[in-house]
Amino acid sequence: MVIVITAGGTLGHINPALSLIKEIQNKYQDAKIYYVGKRSSMEEKKVKELPAISFIETTCLGFSKNMLRNIKAIYVFIKEVRRMKKILTELNCQLVIGTGGNITGSVLYAAAKLKIPTAIHEQNAVKGITNAFLSKRVRLIFSTFPNEYLKFPAEKTIVTGNPRTQEEEILPSGLELVGNKKIIMIAGGSLGAKVLNEAARELIETSRAYPWFFVFITGEKYYSSYQDLSHSLNNCLVISKTDKFLSYLNECDCIISRAGATTIAEIIALEKSSILIPSPNVSRNHQEKNAQLLVEKKAALMIAESDLNVTLLKREVERLLTDKVINIENLRALKITRPAEKIVEEAFKLIKMEV
Repeated sequence: MVIVITAGGTLGHINPALSLIKEIQNKYQDAKIYYVGKRSSMEEKKVKELPAISFIETTCLGFSKNMLRNIKAIYVFIKEVRRMKKILTELNCQLVIGTGGNITGSVLYAAAKLKIPTAIHEQNAVKGITNAFLSKRVRLIFSTFPNEYLKFPAEKTIVTGNPRTQEEEILPSGLELVGNKKIIMIAGGSLGAKVLNEAARELIETSRAYPWFFVFITGEKYYSSYQDLSHSLNNCLVISKTDKFLSYLNECDCIISRAGATTIAEIIALEKSSILIPSPNVSRNHQEKNAQLLVEKKAALMIAESDLNVTLLKREVERLLTDKVINIENLRALKITRPAEKIVEEAFKLIKMEV
């Protein structure tokens, strides 16, 4: 049995793919899994850390306002579709699953043309450009959020949740020495966020009299600008990145963060109160849509980056911690358990239908 998984660009796309790989390996030991991604990319680095996964390089060009670049992008796409058709045929591929990123377009389009069973997963509350293009061509669509927001073809869309959190081990956080202080986590995504970091610094510095302790994840790019806080103050732990993100999240009383798909999935899974500050610099403004969905369900608070200041931020933290403005039941209603298992189960039915 030969399965191809494809995703790229950001961890929000890559992590669900890795979770699906783990689920397939657990249930189908005879499956040979290939991962299609970009050379010298985040996905290549992640996949090469896994056992028994073969990496296949592809390439693509995103579209822009430059007409010449767009013509070149179409040429590259057509060339890659032809190449992928050849590769998929030689592999005798039986299923292709994509979890987002523009590099997935040529792979899934080629598979659909070859009538190989195909499926995609959308992590956000607004469909990505590539998934929107592929949605008319693939056989199954999996989504994190209800289809009323995404408007995919209803007859082939299944709401599964985001296959991200369930596979993560919650390690000891080391926060037991904090005592009875409320723990507030601040995270700007995998790359960090300058505007959020600056507001976080002010919040930490002006909250010394409060019974609060901050876990502040700056992002590697910004760490040197904030590491002094841990030395000068006793109300925070400042780190650049961590492999214990879920452990800190599990221990915290609330989180201040961007509204990427992975973070949203983890907030829902661990039922945490949150203040979401969507990045304005993402495609289709999808982080704001993610945050708005939770706000509509009364499952989170949101502050636009343009409105962000320490006074407002402190007031919203107090509301979360003191007034309990977020009903955990509203978060619980959004939770879908075992998403990776659901996706693999439904996707593999496509293979059985071919037999």
